[in-house]
Amino acid sequence: VGNVVGQVVGQFVGKVVGKVVGKIVGNVDGKVVGQVVGKVVGINEANTVGIFVVGSCVGSVIIIVGGTEGKIDGHIVGDVERSIDGFLNGGNVGKIVGKIAIPPTESSFTRYFVKIPKNTDVIYHVMVGPGVLTFVREMGEHFGPNHPKLFGFIDSLEGVNIKSPGLDFLDGSYFWEAMPRYADGYDTVGSRFYRNAVGVDNSGASKSDSKDIAAYSHMFGCWETLFAIKEAVEQSGYKSKKDYGTLIETMEGFTGFNEGIAHPQGAKAFSGKTHQCYGQQFVSQVKNGKLNVVHRTAIADGMYEPETDYTKQSL
Repeated sequence: VGNVVGQVVGQFVGKVVGKVVGKIVGNVDGKVVGQVVGKVVGINEANTVGIFVVGSCVGSVIIIVGGTEGKIDGHIVGDVERSIDGFLNGGNVGKIVGKIAIPPTESSFTRYFVKIPKNTDVIYHVMVGPGVLTFVREMGEHFGPNHPKLFGFIDSLEGVNIKSPGLDFLDGSYFWEAMPRYADGYDTVGSRFYRNAVGVDNSGASKSDSKDIAAYSHMFGCWETLFAIKEAVEQSGYKSKKDYGTLIETMEGFTGFNEGIAHPQGAKAFSGKTHQCYGQQFVSQVKNGKLNVVHRTAIADGMYEPETDYTKQSL
């Protein structure tokens, strides 16, 4: 879990969200921040700072992550922590009041919740694994109706029915989705074709088994990657292993992909220097047992300057 979450959170959050944060660090604009987070979390937009990393606000933030052996894994928090700290401290409008690591093998979580300071306004959670349902249920039992705002990654609930018993506590909370689980969250020709092709219904479950909930926020990556490779093969004229170099250089020359059947999650910007795609992201709110998209980022919001250049490396 530490390695998997580290890759996803450390790289994606640390870079993507770090970039969003970084754009505002030098110019703390209440309206700008409000558009990205304030309206989403529902807190006074002029005082909201934080961005999706912590969904923070004018007050204090607590970060809960599934750590390795009960320790804050540097791969998990790393750049994220530095981005948040620098942003919040630079704006003098909020602070992280604590970071709590929970071993992925943990089966009960109440003893961790008592560590959350009473002045916490927002809980940002990244909890994956078999204990997610217990985590949410016990958090609800601990805080009751007067709980802090909640913001987290859909990773915590990938493959989990939002209507599962015990998840009612999440009503009103927010999740970051790469691709909306529910069809009405992003209804395009490409997304409809893809959803039908992979056999997923409008609520994110298998058409052949309503109890089988898809990992819908992640699985599109496999589909889109194959089409990107297909396009590179066709444009490079690849025929055999001797054409590997040309294939790679062709891919590195791409600057983006259009939204459509090949890229149902949306249009992408592509950097050959890092072999990295950048796309839109979604923030969804849980309401009455359903995820409802309430905000969609622009591609530019998640872009960051490359720290390496693969195009200059030998093949």
